[in-house]
Amino acid sequence: KPKQEVKLFYSVSGVAQVTVSPGLMRQMTVLDYKVMQGKMQELTVELEGEGSVTRVDGRNILTWKPEEVNGKRLLKVQLNTTQTSGYQLTIHTQTPLGAFPLKVKPVRFVPVDAIRYGGHIRVVNQGAVRLEVLDAPGLAQISPQRFPTTKLLPALNSQQSAQAFAFRFSGPQFGLEIQAD
Repeated sequence: KPKQEVKLFYSVSGVAQVTVSPGLMRQMTVLDYKVMQGKMQELTVELEGEGSVTRVDGRNILTWKPEEVNGKRLLKVQLNTTQTSGYQLTIHTQTPLGAFPLKVKPVRFVPVDAIRYGGHIRVVNQGAVRLEVLDAPGLAQISPQRFPTTKLLPALNSQQSAQAFAFRFSGPQFGLEIQAD
């Protein structure tokens, strides 16, 4: 019998930190891909919201580029070797902010064609910025101490955790609106 190509199935777990400082909102998102079946050569992530991708980190990245397809902003990451078990991708974005007080929504990352997507988001302030969460549909608030720590996103120090909000999500349909003052 001729050899058949196996369909790709994968799930994604995300951990993100949003840092709001005077004039700039930075976001760092770590997407942990688990390949259950097939081979992964390219990763596509939909970007919803304002903000520019400044850096993409991961092993064996050949190229990455943001592009617009049918009115949707996509980040396409081409790998130079196929992945068959797991892969970790880190995306850095930044959004310029206007005069305070203002309302802002962080960039929402949605891995395209993932069969499951869930994770955590942490929002922290930097400097003399005071934060308030206005709307968080699809998110469940958790204690900032329960936020999973990684090498890339370590635990907060006592000064940072005074104005930290942490959330958990289990699906791509979530949103977050923050007021910064």
